[in-house]
Amino acid sequence: MDLSILAVQWDEVSGPQIISIYPNSSLEDPESVALQIYLASVTVFGQHGHTQRTEFTVPLLSLGNTTVARVAFDSWEDHSLRGKERVFFIAFISDQETSYLINTHLNMYIYEYLNILKERKSNFKTEDIWYKIASKSSREPEKIETKSISMDVGEDYAISQALRDLEVAKQAWTELKDRQQLWTALKIANRLETIDDNSSAEAFMLVGNIFLASGNFHDGKEAFEKAADLFAQVRQLEKAGESSFLAGKAASYLKEFDKAIELMQAGSLWLTNPKTQIILNYEIATAYHEQNKREEANSYFEKAIKLAKSSDISLAAKVSAIYSSKLSSQADQEKNENPALALGLLRKAAEQRITTADLLQKIPGREKDTARSLILAANAYFSLGNSEKALSLLLTAINIFIDVNENILAAKTLFDTAKNSDSPNVSLKLFNKILEILYKQESSEQSSALLGLTLFERGKLENKNNAIRAALSSFEDALKYLRKGKFSPSEMVFVNVEYANNLFQIEQYEKAAYAFLEAAKGLENDLKNQKAQEQQEKIIINAGISFRRASTMYHHAGIVAFNENEESKSLDYFMRAASFLLDWTELNPKINDKEREKTIQDRIKSLRQKEGEFVSAEAKYKIKSLIESLNLTLNPMED
Repeated sequence: MDLSILAVQWDEVSGPQIISIYPNSSLEDPESVALQIYLASVTVFGQHGHTQRTEFTVPLLSLGNTTVARVAFDSWEDHSLRGKERVFFIAFISDQETSYLINTHLNMYIYEYLNILKERKSNFKTEDIWYKIASKSSREPEKIETKSISMDVGEDYAISQALRDLEVAKQAWTELKDRQQLWTALKIANRLETIDDNSSAEAFMLVGNIFLASGNFHDGKEAFEKAADLFAQVRQLEKAGESSFLAGKAASYLKEFDKAIELMQAGSLWLTNPKTQIILNYEIATAYHEQNKREEANSYFEKAIKLAKSSDISLAAKVSAIYSSKLSSQADQEKNENPALALGLLRKAAEQRITTADLLQKIPGREKDTARSLILAANAYFSLGNSEKALSLLLTAINIFIDVNENILAAKTLFDTAKNSDSPNVSLKLFNKILEILYKQESSEQSSALLGLTLFERGKLENKNNAIRAALSSFEDALKYLRKGKFSPSEMVFVNVEYANNLFQIEQYEKAAYAFLEAAKGLENDLKNQKAQEQQEKIIINAGISFRRASTMYHHAGIVAFNENEESKSLDYFMRAASFLLDWTELNPKINDKEREKTIQDRIKSLRQKEGEFVSAEAKYKIKSLIESLNLTLNPMED
């Protein structure tokens, strides 16, 4: 069945980490595919939108015009991360026809598979899911066992008829992938054996191909081995080599890796076609990798790449990308037991990613794939602590995205990297680069939203660097752009809180209070959630504290204005100070009664000291009314 299943967890530093893939060699560069899917999810749901459970379908044009992925995202708790959540996803990759066949099944079970992945994490196996889907798909044939088919063809089945039937069966399989031809091919293969070895070999090869496509790898291997022996007997050595190679692939699917290597190495002696030799060396490398025989695996990967560079650049790029992915996997396995070896392998993986990018750059239309390969290389160099090299590669990738008018994708890639960087200087540089790109971008909801998020993150860094005024400007611009990006009040809570804290820090208490209240308002639709209730309560208390501070500042300003004989201005300040003081008491119902009473009495005392010194009758009346209203808060009239 034309279906690949990919399970991935997202690492903040190194990007996609493959948990499991089946069939093992079905995707030439699973890391790049995983990166494409992740970036697509950011495009669809926004930054961090996929930490909530969701699913969608996305085209993967780099794999073919009809290739699509049905993807389900979720996250599990991981307290080693700053966000406390580890994003992961499972992707079902197929052509549109297969997608049509499996969608009914996935409509019912996709979240069940996601639950299994969430529970098992690194122990999750995509192979089990693949076979379950294969067995349930409505048009997928059942596994066909050789012993269930009668080999008694009868004397009346003429050789001439068998040869004609063989041509028809081969054509039906080649053009229509008609698996019903298996019956004919088996009958012909057994009828012609010892009579016409060449034709019998052709028939067994057809049998093997149909078994392989049906997932019956055991019988497929046997059919290919039979074909290889028969082709060798009639000196059809190229076909003998091809059959032996296919038998080896079937053995790989069965995890019989020693047998797979033996069959493929035997086939290599007869194969002369350069492309087949490349693929054969790649398959041997993969089999060695599965056995954890790294030196042998890496040697065959490098041999395959060397052969491909001189004959097929596209294939060389594919193998190079896979080799890099395998090196990253090897590094991940060694990071605890042998950190020095892990670093060496990761460095080699990064260098191989650059090689992949160099190869892709020579292929027209592969600009975005080139950029993605450079991004993966940059992630590896960030992990190695070589920020200078990483930034150089990342910015090269970004310029490629910009050259092909993918400004939003370029900005999102930078945003992800900046957010996950451990270096504030690197993050600030990347945020500024995003702003440079997006200010030139035609305004849209998407670009405005990304601008707002970038300005917000830059503001947080400026705050940490004690550039408080610069941070305030960044936060104000962030709010403006996020509103343009149609962010809802609930989505802007975190921005308003940070903005309010910044205002409080620079003693703009009145503005801070209203910013806190705006943040609290954004949580109103989530109050069934205990966490949201607690968060809103804290924010409202902070708003009250801000009002109290604002009240004190306005009261002092009133005293200064009074001393400068500006009665009108002084009264205005005193009234605003009293209003904010009352806001404080209303927003903080848990205030100690003694504290509340003393604060208001102190304010009344201060105002009374000034009451007799006001000149105009209007001013005397207003200050007296203000004192009486404050007294009422302490001694409310009974009904």
